[in-house]
Amino acid sequence: MTSASDKVNNADTFEIWDADGLACLQVFDNKETFIDALASSSSQTVVIKLRGDGYTLTGHIDL
Repeated sequence: MTSASDKVNNADTFEIWDADGLACLQVFDNKETFIDALASSSSQTVVIKLRGDGYTLTGHIDL
């Protein structure tokens, strides 16, 4: 069984969505760039989606 940590580390794309999860704001293929974008985000709450081979991890983050 693959752990959530392994899925995060092996994700192919990292996405930032609006707080409602209706509009994708940015897509990254690099985890470090994704984290930098989250750190500099002007939004208070965003949805993140990490996509890999056959899975999507989704979560809300309050910045």
